[in-house]
Parts: sequence; structure tokens; C-alpha cells
Amino acid sequence: MSSAPSESGDSSLAAWMAFYDSRVSSLNGISPRTSSSSVVEISRAKLDQELQNLRTITSFLGTRRNAFASINRLHPEILAHVFAYLAIAEPPSGLYRARRKRGPYNAESHEVRRQQRSLGWMAVTYVCRSWREVALAHPSLWGIDICSIPSWTAERLRRSKQAQIEIIWPRITRGNMETDDIFLALTQLHRTRKLELGSSTSIRGNVAKELFSCLSAGAPVLESFFCALQSGQPLAQGLALPSTFLVGNDSKLRSVDLMNVPLPLDLFFPSSVVELRLRAASDVIPGCTRGHILALLDRLPRLQTLELHNTIRYLPSKSTESNLLVSLPLLQSLRVTAGASACIWLVQHLSLRSLTDLRVYVLQENFSPKAICTALRPAFVAFSRAHHLDPLQSLCIRNSPQRSDIEGWSTLDCPDIERRYVSPGEETSVFQFILTESFDMDADTRTVILEETFDGLDIRGVKKLRLWSDGGYEETWLGRPTILESLSAVEDVCICDTGMGSTLPLVRGPMPFVDYLARSVLVSRSPYNPPTGTVFFPSLRRIQLVGVCNEESFHALLFALERRRHQTGVQAIKEVEFEMCRLGLPLIKQFGEVVEKVIHDLHPEAEVEWD
Repeated sequence: MSSAPSESGDSSLAAWMAFYDSRVSSLNGISPRTSSSSVVEISRAKLDQELQNLRTITSFLGTRRNAFASINRLHPEILAHVFAYLAIAEPPSGLYRARRKRGPYNAESHEVRRQQRSLGWMAVTYVCRSWREVALAHPSLWGIDICSIPSWTAERLRRSKQAQIEIIWPRITRGNMETDDIFLALTQLHRTRKLELGSSTSIRGNVAKELFSCLSAGAPVLESFFCALQSGQPLAQGLALPSTFLVGNDSKLRSVDLMNVPLPLDLFFPSSVVELRLRAASDVIPGCTRGHILALLDRLPRLQTLELHNTIRYLPSKSTESNLLVSLPLLQSLRVTAGASACIWLVQHLSLRSLTDLRVYVLQENFSPKAICTALRPAFVAFSRAHHLDPLQSLCIRNSPQRSDIEGWSTLDCPDIERRYVSPGEETSVFQFILTESFDMDADTRTVILEETFDGLDIRGVKKLRLWSDGGYEETWLGRPTILESLSAVEDVCICDTGMGSTLPLVRGPMPFVDYLARSVLVSRSPYNPPTGTVFFPSLRRIQLVGVCNEESFHALLFALERRRHQTGVQAIKEVEFEMCRLGLPLIKQFGEVVEKVIHDLHPEAEVEWD
């Protein structure tokens, strides 16, 4: 084994100084003041040549030094794996170029423009010669998100050789100058692993027909397919996904996500599919026939995720429908948005065993809420069965005049109550049941919906309860013993009423939850009290009010907190929080005398504690 060089820095410098003197000693005595201009120019040219040679030698030294860097201990195959992870995380960007704003130069906007045209992972090819050679020697790197910069598509197709590729093209329009690049990429469908068309901006109908003609070649190695056609646009007659598209793909395809895409009746997905999402704008794309949907699902025994959004056709009363019962033993996630009859039909024709994620959005028709909830009970039971060891811990109930919304989480960390609508990518809940009416729901109707839903849904482990109401104060379900018994483990309640500002002049009396809480601590019973033998939230330890401006609610809550401290069989409430509530500091101090902690946002010191 060779030993490390031991030459000192001083001796090395002396050697280089000696070499320097040997190269420039002939120029000693030459000066612009004493020598002719021609001699000075020749001397200057000689020094320029020496500097150029020195830069070359310095480059050689740098290359030799880089050879001893620790990164070079990695085998090229390992480097290629590192580059692959980087290629997935940081693809080159530049699909949409920001328009340069008129006016004086602005450094900040210039930086944003530069970032939008970033090389992404390809920057590694400019680090050193060896890294570039590694990148060029692995064609699979160039096939990852191959169309991220459209103008480079042809070159990346060449560099990817016969490796599998990913085609992700968010925007396809007839007026797009880059349309030819996507059609060039689709000629390589036989080696495409991932295909996403219209990810952010849906494809217009006049382009879809030409695009679908490219899909008739087949995709034998395709693993994931997404396509979205633009809603609100007329489609060409007979437009549909080619039935030959997936011929030969018997075991690769795992995910299918289609939006506003008509399906031919003879198209079936491979049995390897585990995620199926069929979504449509009901006024544009005709939904699949019910028989076709069952036939599709019957061929997918490995299906784990199913989403149907406005894809189940309305069935006239005189029509007949398939009686096929489809078994999906591995199905874990079911999401359905449809009319009441379609939702009921789907649940009746699926054999559901366990569902870790369930979302049903029912668009009301001529069905009673009780009939709808009763028909959907098998889905609720399948969900509870799957969560036997991981029960719901947080529950949100949102009521409005024409909508009842129940949402649940398996953790205590549910989103803030003000975030009413959350995009699908940010969803954290595992259960959601929404029932809408074409007419206003009264309090008794909402009570029936909750009772029937909770009859099939296990909520005995719920510790956090969020109550959200857009309308008046009628919440009669708070007096139903079956519901109260199911919610006996609740420790934290948050109440928010967005309708308070508009309904305040018409509302008399405290909010329902506060009213029931106050009545539950009375010695004498009244007609509004919970029935004898039913304890009103015995485990309750914390209450939060959001946006409340009814003074009667504050006084009723203060009365309930004082009385509950001396009540047997229930927990004492330890903490109260007021957010965007209209109450003065004197009243807050009164709350501080009956609970251990009061939190409010009346001034910068938002938390006040009293011993």
C-alpha cells in the first residue's frame, strides 16, 4: 500500500517558485518605460500563453483532486440510484414560461422566472465529467417525467433508448405549439409506465379524438393511467377510450383515474387494478350503465380503492337492472357521489367486508332520510368492522338548512373547524357521510339522520366532537339517549355557528349544546332535560366556542360550569376557550373563577389562568 505524500507546504511552494522563475526569468529587465512597444507586446503575449498553460495544469490538478473525493467511492450504480430519487423529486421545470412583465428590471420577478425554468435533477450532469457519464449511461433516468420540458422531449426519448418512460402532460390544446411533442411521446406507448393526460388543465373535446387515436396502439407495461377531459364542452360523436388500449396488459396496470372520459361497453380493465376512479360532470358525460359498472367491478378482485363520482346513471322506474352481487374482498376505500337511488343500488350490489375509508355524498331524491341511512347501513357496518382496533376518535357534525354532514377521524388531530372544505389531497378524515335535500331539513329530520347513521357506525371511542351549524338553533338530537350514550366518552367539544351574525335578532335563548348542558345540572327535571338515566357528556373536560355572540349562551355556560363542579357522576370541566366571541373581560374573569384555564383572543395575552 502506498503511503500518503509528506512534502511540506513550504517546500512545495519553493518548488513552484523555482519553476516560475525558470519560465519568466527571460523577461527580467523588460519594462514599458524602458523597452520598445513591440518588445512589451511580445512579452505580454508570452505571459498570456504561460497563464493559459497554467490554467490547463490547474484543471488537471483539480481533476486529480476530485478523484480522491469521498463521493467517488460510490459505485456508478449507486450514484444512478441517487440520481433516480432526485429525478423523481426534482424534475426539470419549464412547461409554462412566465411572461416577462413590462417595466423596469425587478430582481425578485427575475428569480421566479429563472426558477420556473430550472434544470432540476439534470443539473448533476454539469457537476463533473464522471457524473455526466453516469447519467448518460443509465437510460431509465431520462425516461422519468419525460415531457416536463416539452422542447426536450425528442432528445430525452433518444437518451432513454428502450427504457420505460413516464409521460405527464398537464395541458393539451389545439393551439398549443408543443402538441407535436406529446404525440411524439405517445408513439412510445409500448414502453410507457405512467401516463397522465390533462393533470391540471383538462383536455378539450376537439383534441380528445385525435389523442385517443394514439392510444389504440396498446400499453402492455402501463402501471398508472390518468386522463381528464374538459367539462362543459361538447364531445365528438362516438368519442370514447379505445377498447384496445389495455389489450395485452394483464398484470401491470394498478391505477386508473378517468374524469369525463366516456367508456365503450366492451372495455374492461385488467384484474391487476387496485385503484379505480371514474368521475364525470353529470351534465356533460353520460354515466356508465349500471350493468357495465358491475361487470367492470366483477373483474377486479384485487380492487382496494373505488371512487365513483356522478358516473351511475339514473334508472327510470320502468327499467330493469342487473342483480349481480359483486364481491370485493380487498376493498378498503369507497367514495361515492350520486343520487340516493344510485348510492342505495351500489351498496346493495357490493359485498363489503371492511372499509378503512368511506365517503358517501348523497344527492337527495324521493327517498326519506331514514330509508337512505338504513340502506347504507352495510357500508357503515363494514367501516366499523375495519376500525374495530382503530376506532374513530374525532367527529364533526355540520348542519345547514339543506345539508347534513358527518365526518370522522381515527386520531385526535382533526383539522380546524373553520376549514370546512378541504381539497382531496389534504384530506385527513377517514369517514364522511353527506346527505343533501332539495328542501330545508328540520331538526327532527337531522336527528333521524344522525340516529340511523350512528346505529351502524361505532362512535363509542370518540373523544373530540365538533359541532358546526349554518342555521338556527334547533338541535333536538342532543336530547336523544341513544346518541348521548354513544358519545359518552367525549372529552372535548367545539361549537361554531356561522349563522349567528344573520340570525342573531331572531334567536332567543342560548345555543342548543349550552342549553342542554345547563339543564342537565338542574336538580328539578324539565321537559327539555335529557331523559332520566341519561348523563349529558359525563367525560367532558374542555369546551371551545367559536364565533358566538349570544350573551345568553355565555351566562348559561357559566351557570352550567358552576353547577357541574358539584355534580356527581360527571367530570368537572377544566378548560374553556373563546375564539372570535363577543364577551367582555369581566365575564371572562367570572369564567376564571369556575374553571382552571380560560383561553381567549380579546388581547395579545390570549391565555389567562387563575389559581
